[in-house]
Amino acid sequence: MSPGRWFGFQHAGVRPDIVTMAKAMGNGFPVGATWARTDVAAAFRPGDHGSTYSGTAIARPASTNTGNRNENTSTPVGSAAVGFRCTWVAAMPV
Repeated sequence: MSPGRWFGFQHAGVRPDIVTMAKAMGNGFPVGATWARTDVAAAFRPGDHGSTYSGTAIARPASTNTGNRNENTSTPVGSAAVGFRCTWVAAMPV
């Protein structure tokens, strides 16, 4: 796996139609998001999709600040290093 990638599909070379995410985006604050390729998003109409974690006045800065912190601390690189160590430990004989 290559470090610096945020999503599993990026490691697999997959191009998803839609990506949904939540939970960690707001570092504990309830927020979620949906990404869609342009051709797929063009099929969405008002009311086709929604979220219990819809955008609010607090959700946006919570998710923006969390994203900025994760970018500034190279979260994917750190996660890849921890994942490598976990794989190595799991392979040790018991």
